[in-house]
Amino acid sequence: MTDKASQRRVTINAVAATLHVIVVGVSYLFLYVYLLKSLGAAQMGIYTLVLATSSIASLANLGITSSLVKLVADFRARHTPEELNKLIYTALVSIIILFSILTLIAYFFGWLIIGYVVNIHNDYARLALQILPYSLICLFINELGGVFISILEGSQKNYIRNIIYIANNLFFLCLVFLLVPKYKLLGVAYAQVIQSASITICGFFTGKSLLDKFSIFKWNWSFKIFKQILSYGSKIQAVSVFQMLYEPATKTLLTKFGGLAAVAYYDMATRLINQLRALITNANQVLIPVIANASIRNLEEVRFWYKKALSITLTANILLISGILGMGSIVSYYWIGHHEMQFVFPLTVLAVATFVNIMSGPAFFCSMGEGRMNLLLWVNFIIAVLNIIGGIILGYFFKSKGVILAWGMSYAIGSFALMVVYQRNIRVRFKQIFSLKNDSWFIIISIIYSAASVFVFNSFKINYNLKTVLLTFIIYIIIFSPCIFLNKTLNGFLKKLIQRAPQA
Repeated sequence: MTDKASQRRVTINAVAATLHVIVVGVSYLFLYVYLLKSLGAAQMGIYTLVLATSSIASLANLGITSSLVKLVADFRARHTPEELNKLIYTALVSIIILFSILTLIAYFFGWLIIGYVVNIHNDYARLALQILPYSLICLFINELGGVFISILEGSQKNYIRNIIYIANNLFFLCLVFLLVPKYKLLGVAYAQVIQSASITICGFFTGKSLLDKFSIFKWNWSFKIFKQILSYGSKIQAVSVFQMLYEPATKTLLTKFGGLAAVAYYDMATRLINQLRALITNANQVLIPVIANASIRNLEEVRFWYKKALSITLTANILLISGILGMGSIVSYYWIGHHEMQFVFPLTVLAVATFVNIMSGPAFFCSMGEGRMNLLLWVNFIIAVLNIIGGIILGYFFKSKGVILAWGMSYAIGSFALMVVYQRNIRVRFKQIFSLKNDSWFIIISIIYSAASVFVFNSFKINYNLKTVLLTFIIYIIIFSPCIFLNKTLNGFLKKLIQRAPQA
């Protein structure tokens, strides 16, 4: 079925990915508190709007870096080291040429969106246009670094990638504290450019060490390999286009119907959800090169990895989302300084939608590993269309809450559809993965706890002191500890993890 060495690599990479998410999440917690106090919600809203706008350049990058993880795994299994060098060189040169053009185009569209589409004060518009070039420079540098980072991921060396990102995230945090007092919002932009350059340099040297006699000064571009990259990359990029439309579309509609403050608080909720979501999804992402290799051999091995990943994901997902829903108001009080409904509402909606999306994670990454890109393309197209249409309609009637509800519903519907269709394709049923006896009561308890917590914190006046925090945490532990100890899937995973820890 699967050798022990392969399972050990997956475990190590998954643990490293989870550690990376924890460090980044804690860093952003301090970062947002600092920036809110130093710059205010309006300027934070400007920065998030600029970041979303500059991502337009990535909409046309042909999926070059996105396709490299699978292609590196394929080339290592089927081709010579010389061919792998050609793959990396071809991708690098293509990115440099393509993004030199795209960043100029993106600057024009960014100027158009900020200047004419969104409705913000002229002073804020001028500031947004001032930091837009730095955001585009970051995008260019990140794409270059992504080529070499993909070598690590395709070679199943994800733990090195995560070490690089952890170190540079802490570096970025220090730079922000150093530069913001003097340069204000521009200081954040400066820090991000420096961080991107540092990640790219680290990625270059670590990724290059896994190649045989690779040189950036020797012309090694291959049209044949370029077509191979485009064949897979064009589909994965189409998926990425729809995904990238999510954030700019939602934030643009929020700015129109709710204002900059609504965008800022929504961005904080999104950041928090995405960082916590990544605790699980980043661990699942290590499946891409594993599935790419497994799909070469037999479908049964693909089924094995999918069922194993989804079974563990359910347990971790319930614990995570229940915690977010149960403690969202407390997070608002200690992060923002008060119970802010513009933060709590999107956090609640996003948490529910994210539960469904996390469950679809194994299907998403297994589809990428197998090359089932048409499925991902259609699902993300549906999500993007529903989000825009629903955001306009519900935003008109219910303002910012309508936009957020539209996004949450679109996200959940598309994610569930992906999971159902993928399982049908590989001939796996839910009853083969989940146990009605062990899992159903776990889900029911989670729903009751989450609903009760949201109702209490948003219906009554709560004194958010240390006693409240401790009591909330203790209730969570009392309710979910038995679920953890009685869950056979999670217990089996933890035992294997402990047994393998000394061998790592």
